[in-house]
Amino acid sequence: DGISCNWRLLIKVRQAASMQSSPLRAGNSPRWTPAEMLALVVWIATLILNGTYLRHRVPGDTSIDWVIASRLVAAMGGILLGGYMIMTRVKRVGTGGRIVMAYVGIAFISAILSQYSRVALGYWLQLAGLGFVTVGLVSCQTSVSALVRIETLYTIVLTILVLKDAITGYLSPELQADIATHVGYTRLGAGLISPNALGLSAAIVCWLSFRSKGGYRSVVLWLIRIALVVIVLLTRSRIALISLILAGLIRLCFYSSPSRKKTTALRAGIILSVLAIGCMILFLMVTEFTPVVALLSLFNRGEDAATIASATGRTAIWSVVIRSTIFSVRGLSIGHGYGTSPIPLEGLEDILHFPPPHTHNTLLEFLLTMGVPGAALFFAFCFYGARWVRVLRMSDRTDPSYGLALRATVVLVMVFISSMGEVYVATKINPVLIVMLLYITMQGQVRNILKHDDDEISEQSSLAVPNGSVATERRL
Repeated sequence: DGISCNWRLLIKVRQAASMQSSPLRAGNSPRWTPAEMLALVVWIATLILNGTYLRHRVPGDTSIDWVIASRLVAAMGGILLGGYMIMTRVKRVGTGGRIVMAYVGIAFISAILSQYSRVALGYWLQLAGLGFVTVGLVSCQTSVSALVRIETLYTIVLTILVLKDAITGYLSPELQADIATHVGYTRLGAGLISPNALGLSAAIVCWLSFRSKGGYRSVVLWLIRIALVVIVLLTRSRIALISLILAGLIRLCFYSSPSRKKTTALRAGIILSVLAIGCMILFLMVTEFTPVVALLSLFNRGEDAATIASATGRTAIWSVVIRSTIFSVRGLSIGHGYGTSPIPLEGLEDILHFPPPHTHNTLLEFLLTMGVPGAALFFAFCFYGARWVRVLRMSDRTDPSYGLALRATVVLVMVFISSMGEVYVATKINPVLIVMLLYITMQGQVRNILKHDDDEISEQSSLAVPNGSVATERRL
């Protein structure tokens, strides 16, 4: 009876302490300082300048126009503001922030030693601005609710950019001409922006729009989600569609209910449903069911079986890149310089019969541009990003950290799935790279916040509970 009484008292102390002193549990979100506000403005400006269609630029044009000048100004502002905030919050920079800073450092070494140093340093300056301002902004936050506010701003801004690019792409003369003449397989965004990038961005913000409170009942949000799914379909991006579906399944698998039995039944039902649907689709494909064949033709874009089997020519690029570029002293040591992959790949046009813009694989892109250190950095992103699953399992559904960890897990899964055929996290700044760096940095900061929260609760409970009993510390 005495032990049970102590535990009941301990639970009450934890609840009272969490409501009074813990910014994590209570959801308190302190006001941003002027420096944090400026850093947030620079961060949002970086997202807008690098995440949407702003003007048409002729390939090979090296002049500095207003977009490039604005990006450089934002980069300098990010380095100054982020550097100042990091210097004043050195002890708060978690492991995720250090990994991001390692990314900036490795990219700098590869840029200054590159034979294309002018181009590489230009791209590195923008990466440094993004890295510094992201780490500085996140390290200054003292509650999970404040981190969620940053994530919410990213979701809102990127949603607006995706819808704007979709409308711009649909109204483009190139797409309208293809629709009018029925020439080829039209893809939303083609000719203005990358359809794959547009489709993946739409898939990311679609799952980011799901929140723990009120998001499932909002009619406006559901209309936006339907529009985002339509954008994914119109881009005909296979990688975006696969990421969207797999992310949804993973979200359902990790979604927990108050009852453990209900959670287990939900996960078992999802697995059985996926197997049943897969068998049904396979059966309909074998029997050449017309609607299924039409749906598949929508995403194979008129390509034959050989082209699809080679991942639309990606395997040819990978083999040539591995033989001709990576296995060299420079390729294995420092690479050719951050952001310079189109330059060393120019010589492969005669072999591949088209100029590859990049390696179409994130690991190979890291190896090509930053050598073995870049490849090690990619694995660090993967392993450290997977630690969000541990935060998710150790968090209560009422905590802001639960929803943040669930969304971070889903988005990072989509990012790493796309890395098999795209290079968004290893090339110049884009919305996918921005959200990955954000979640990698947040993971370390959430760990610091949770640890500090548990320390405070343990101290108060040790004073209130008889015989000095202390609550077990939650270790992440």
